[in-house]
Amino acid sequence: MSDFVKVKKLTSATGGTVNFPNGINIAGSDSGITGTKHTVSANEPSLPANGDTWYDSSKSIYYVRMDNAWKNWLGTIPVFYPYGDRGMAVGGGWPRVNVLQYFDITTTGNSADFGDLGVATDKATAASNGIRGLKLGGAVTSGSSSVHTQDISYWAFATLGNSSTFGNLLAIPGSYKNAAVSNGTRAVVGGGDYQIAAGSGNAYSNIMQYVTIDTTGDAQDFGDLTKNVNNCHSTSNQTRGLFALGQAEVPGGTTYEINIDYITIDTTGNAQDFGDLDKATRSSGNGIISNGTTGIFMGGVRFSASYTNIIQSITIDTLGNGSDFGDLLAGVAYGAQTGNGTRGVHMGGYNPSSYAQNGMEYITIATPGNSTDFGDLLSTNDRPAGTSGNAS
Repeated sequence: MSDFVKVKKLTSATGGTVNFPNGINIAGSDSGITGTKHTVSANEPSLPANGDTWYDSSKSIYYVRMDNAWKNWLGTIPVFYPYGDRGMAVGGGWPRVNVLQYFDITTTGNSADFGDLGVATDKATAASNGIRGLKLGGAVTSGSSSVHTQDISYWAFATLGNSSTFGNLLAIPGSYKNAAVSNGTRAVVGGGDYQIAAGSGNAYSNIMQYVTIDTTGDAQDFGDLTKNVNNCHSTSNQTRGLFALGQAEVPGGTTYEINIDYITIDTTGNAQDFGDLDKATRSSGNGIISNGTTGIFMGGVRFSASYTNIIQSITIDTLGNGSDFGDLLAGVAYGAQTGNGTRGVHMGGYNPSSYAQNGMEYITIATPGNSTDFGDLLSTNDRPAGTSGNAS
């Protein structure tokens, strides 16, 4: 066949579609294209052929099948959707509160009242699919005691109002001081503190459990972390969830962990070793800050109960260690954090010299550096959970 030069359109002699039953020869080699199909789906097409195209609706990426592999045709950076511009602080204390409060992540300023949880709760974790937010577990008041709760509650980010009942975490552990990851479909809760039995003390957990965010119901077993931990912290993208292990049980006591575990969120099973934090910490901000590539951990407690202002970053898709990102305005732990993929915000927390905090501060995820003042929460807030979603 002759060479084509600057051909814009091919039409058969009868004006119909041109077929190439023997493929197309491009740049002197057989393309292997013998007929193509186009797929729009969040899931990879089965039995693809060279020349097929696939628009991954979950990541907004256009792929072309070449050399028996999917090629990112436009070089698009994957978009991580389980967040939005509406940030939220969920519950917290002390004293323990039931307040849901919100703010616009794109605009510095103070938070406002969104609605209420069914009961005042702190030490919970939170997750999101961008449309619906979840509060998972936590501690509540019963008489004069603080007890664990299995409760999972949910709300719609676009509608101010109170939360509704979603379901329950597993009875063991009905946990607090836990952490969660999300891929926009599934939320996975890992670790935490649970009550062995009434009046018999607590234990740390290695259990991971999951829910489908769009469907109310109880959590199911996912697998195990590599250690029994609480006060852990987390980050994720649409494929992988990372749990920085926080504080772990060891013979004779506990220790602060430098290790990070990882899971594939769509596939149940046990966690594997990912690498190490830059600095061992527990009780960093509860909530996910991620742009799909970089995950962020803010503040926490280091050895000898030293409250730190360090911000650490990790590359989520590449096994390895964390690195120093910058500093918070002051040392703080037991706060919350969230983001919109561009900006990460830290909220509240506790410092032993100034006690519960109401400040918010922010970073730009793609640019290492120190945080900047953002605004204030409604009141001082220790141990809230953080998440975000779409305002409309």
